[in-house]
Amino acid sequence: MNVTEISRIAISTGGGEAPGLNAVIWSVNLAARNRGWDVVGIRDGLKGLLRPEEYQQGG
Repeated sequence: MNVTEISRIAISTGGGEAPGLNAVIWSVNLAARNRGWDVVGIRDGLKGLLRPEEYQQGG
């Protein structure tokens, strides 16, 4: 079995309002950074994953 070290994770949300979502995103980001992982945010859930060219970098 080939085990690969995790170095990057993505956080994707489906959009819309969800109570506590900002706290969850912040906590996941903090935990990942403490492990030395890069964190990537994906806008607009599946659409942002499949069509990243529709979003400007960093904005």
